[in-house]
Amino acid sequence: MAQIKRKKVSNKAVKGQKKENTLLKSKKFWIILSSIALGVAIIAVTITLVVLFTTKSTAKENPDYFGDSSKYLDIYKDKTNNEAVKFKKISYDGLKMHTDTDDNMVYVEYAFVFATDLTTFYVDDTINTGKEETDASYIKKDVIESNKKLFAQLAFLQYQIDQYNKSEEKIASIGDKNVEFYIVDTSKADNLGVLSDTNYGGSDDNSVSVTFFLYSFDELKKYSDTDEQKPIFGTNVTLITNTCINNAAIFMSRNFELEENK
Repeated sequence: MAQIKRKKVSNKAVKGQKKENTLLKSKKFWIILSSIALGVAIIAVTITLVVLFTTKSTAKENPDYFGDSSKYLDIYKDKTNNEAVKFKKISYDGLKMHTDTDDNMVYVEYAFVFATDLTTFYVDDTINTGKEETDASYIKKDVIESNKKLFAQLAFLQYQIDQYNKSEEKIASIGDKNVEFYIVDTSKADNLGVLSDTNYGGSDDNSVSVTFFLYSFDELKKYSDTDEQKPIFGTNVTLITNTCINNAAIFMSRNFELEENK
């Protein structure tokens, strides 16, 4: 009678094969792998958040001096009889609308304008807290002092305009405010046009970063007194601070209605 012989299978081969299949199908293996992946993800997110919050907390934003000038009253109080002033910001497009007389109507008869990049305008040295003079982001003291003087002069002009508009004589004869002072922030791309607009004394000179002027009845007034050539228009910080603003205040102290007919 024939005998059936069974082929022996190597225990070594079977043993290895069983291990491979068991490992991939093991719940414990996948739990451990998932835990490791989750841990790596948590660490990555944590590091990202720490970097973001650290950067945000240490970054110094430029104060909005013209948005809440009352915080900086000490800088200009001697110029405004110790009274806080409130500036009015406007866009370049808004300025054009307010000074346009094409339809024989004008929003404001006399518009004083100061335009510059407000993100680089510093009037106090707190922006340098924690910095060394050798740091690239350090703002030089002479720049801060120059802006501080200019800021005080701008507040002085705003105060003079406020007093002018409060005048009972002017209110009785005109009814509404006919003089405004506008601040244009050229750090915003849409406002850069004010520096090159020839109607406002602008040009294609890219080196010009600041301007101060008076625009009235479709006309740019460059001098308070044409004969004496006293400028009330300027594209230089020193000229604006030391000369233009004072001349502008003197010019405004006259009766604008009469000045219009001269």
